[in-house]
Amino acid sequence: MPLSHVTVFVAALWIGSWRAEGNSALATPHNTNLDAQNIAEAEWSELAQWLRAGGAEVNTALQGGWLPHSDMHVRGILTSHQLQQQTVLLSIPRKLWIVKDNFPEIFGAALPAVACNKPDDIDDVEFRLAASLALEMWKGKKSPWQPWLKLLPNLRDFHQYHPIFMDAPLRQDFEALPVTKLAAKDQKRRSVFKACFEAWRNEPSSPVRALSWQIMLRSLAIARTRAVNLDDHAGRAIIPGADMMNTVDQSVTNTDWHAPLKIGDSFIVKARQTIKAGAEIQEAYCIGCSNMNTVALWGVYLEGNSEGMSAVEMDMDSSVDCHAKASRGASLQEVTEESLKVVPGWHAAGWRAPRCQDTLEEQGPLRCSLARLAWEYCATQWAFAETFAAAAQSRGHAAQSLQVDIDNSGKMMRRHGERPLVVHGLKESSVGAE
Repeated sequence: MPLSHVTVFVAALWIGSWRAEGNSALATPHNTNLDAQNIAEAEWSELAQWLRAGGAEVNTALQGGWLPHSDMHVRGILTSHQLQQQTVLLSIPRKLWIVKDNFPEIFGAALPAVACNKPDDIDDVEFRLAASLALEMWKGKKSPWQPWLKLLPNLRDFHQYHPIFMDAPLRQDFEALPVTKLAAKDQKRRSVFKACFEAWRNEPSSPVRALSWQIMLRSLAIARTRAVNLDDHAGRAIIPGADMMNTVDQSVTNTDWHAPLKIGDSFIVKARQTIKAGAEIQEAYCIGCSNMNTVALWGVYLEGNSEGMSAVEMDMDSSVDCHAKASRGASLQEVTEESLKVVPGWHAAGWRAPRCQDTLEEQGPLRCSLARLAWEYCATQWAFAETFAAAAQSRGHAAQSLQVDIDNSGKMMRRHGERPLVVHGLKESSVGAE
C-alpha cells in the first residue's frame, strides 16, 4: 500500500488509565475496571444510537469495552458474537462526516492572504476541517454532532501522549530521536497556524469569529489524528464512529475499510476475516509504518509492530546517535533504561522493547513511547558497545579505540538483517535473530 496510507486512517486509541484519547470520564484513577467497562458500554450505545438515527448502519453485535492493551486498559469496540468474513460492521453516510460538503461557510470563506499564504506550513484542507470541527465544539449541546464530540480528546489528553506537545525536559532527553526533530518542526509551524487563525478570526465577517485559539488548537490535533483521505473534491474527512476503532499491527488487523468511490456513497468497514465473539474490532492505521511513524502521527507505540527500525539511515535526519547526551548529564541510554522495566522476558513476548516503569509524570505516556523508540533503535548498539568495551579493558586497550569498528559492524548487521545482538536483560545478552 502506498505511503499515502500513513495519513489515510488516522483514528486514535481510546486510552484509559493514562488516557491518551476519549472521554475524560475515564480519566480518574478511582474507576474500577467494572466501572470503566460500564461507562464504555454506555458511551458506545449512545454513539451507535446517534449514528443509526443519522442513517448509519451499525452492526448490532458491536459494543463498547474496557480492553487490555500493552500494560494498560483502553476503551474500544468488541463483538458480542462471531462475525463472518465480509460482514458489514459500520456504514457511515456522508451527512454525518466532518467534511467540506457539510461546512460550505468554512470552506467557502477566503483566508487572509498575508497571514495564511504559507503552503509549506498550512494544509488548507486540514486547517478548514479543524475550523469546522472547532465550530461544532463551540456550539456544545446545540451541535448535531454532540454525542460524538463529547468523546473526543481534549488538549490535556494530547499533552500527555502526543509528541507535537512535547515539553522541554523530554526534548532534551530524547533530542537524538527523529520523532523529536519532527515534533520541533511541528511546534514551530504552530505559530504560523496561530497567526493565520487570529487574522482570519479578526476579519469582520469571519465564520470563526467566536472561536478561541485553544479550541482551534485542539481541533487541529484531532484533525491530524482522525482524518481520512478521500479521492474526491473534498480531499479529507473525519468519520464519526469509524474513528473509534483502536489500532493494531497490520499483520493481525481484523477489519478492512474503503473510502467512497463517488459522492453519496457511505464509508464502510467490513470484517476482514471471521471474528470470534468477544474479540476487539481493530484497524491498522498504517500499512508498512514503523513505530517512529505511529508515534509521530498518532502518539501510539505498537509493541508488536512487524515493521522494524534502524538507527542508521541514509537520511541523517532519520538516523539516531545512540551515544548522544541527554539532560542532567545523563546519556540517551541512561534516560531510556531508567524509564523501562529492563528485565528478561520482553523479547520472548514478541515486543519491540520492554514495557515502561509506572510514573506520575504529566507526560509519562509520551516519555514511555520515546524510551521504547530509543530502545528499539539503539539496544543492539548499546549491547555491542558494552561487550566490546569490557573486552577492550580486559586486553588493556581503551574502549574508544574500538568504537568505529563497533559502529560499522552494527550498521552492517542491521542493514542486512543479519543476526544482531539482542539484549534480554540489563546485564544479560545473547546472539539471536530479532
